[in-house]
Amino acid sequence: MQAACSGLSNFSTIMDTDRTMNLFALGYGSTSTGLATMKRETVYVDAFFQNMESDTRDLYLLIAQPIGAHLKTEGWQ
Repeated sequence: MQAACSGLSNFSTIMDTDRTMNLFALGYGSTSTGLATMKRETVYVDAFFQNMESDTRDLYLLIAQPIGAHLKTEGWQ
């Protein structure tokens, strides 16, 4: 079963700091970070998933750095 991410906080280099949560509909959304955060080895972010099963053991979360490129496709074949 897949559970869409319903919210993502801003990134921080400090573990015990308040991070503003950006909630978005349909599981699509993004948040950005600054240059100081990108230079760190460890950053912290909060992710909110709605309707996850109570016996969920694994979570795969991809956080990527955009490079300014894009690709337009005709969709899945």
